Amino acid sequence: MKVKLPFKLTSLDLIREDLVVEDKLEELTQLKKEVEELKGEKIRLNINLYDLYHNYASLKRDHEGVAKKKKGERKYTLKLQQDLAAANVELSMRVREKHATLSTTPQ
Repeated sequence: MKVKLPFKLTSLDLIREDLVVEDKLEELTQLKKEVEELKGEKIRLNINLYDLYHNYASLKRDHEGVAKKKKGERKYTLKLQQDLAAANVELSMRVREKHATLSTTPQ
């Protein structure tokens, strides 16, 4: 024989709801933990990015200094080569003049 009660029996539903709420709270706690871990990782990555940026800027300045120094050395080398070529032409002309003078003088 079944007896119908004038109210709904909710004890089983309450237990199920408590389990669902407990699961949700556990999931929420886990998500908060993950968010905190990700915040820490973000801070670490930002620090690494900052360090890399400053290392890059330092290397760029060093490279520019080396490039400027090499450009100055190339200019100096070119100038020296031009001066040596001019001196060579001058000495060649003097040698020719001396040979011309020696060949025209009576012996």
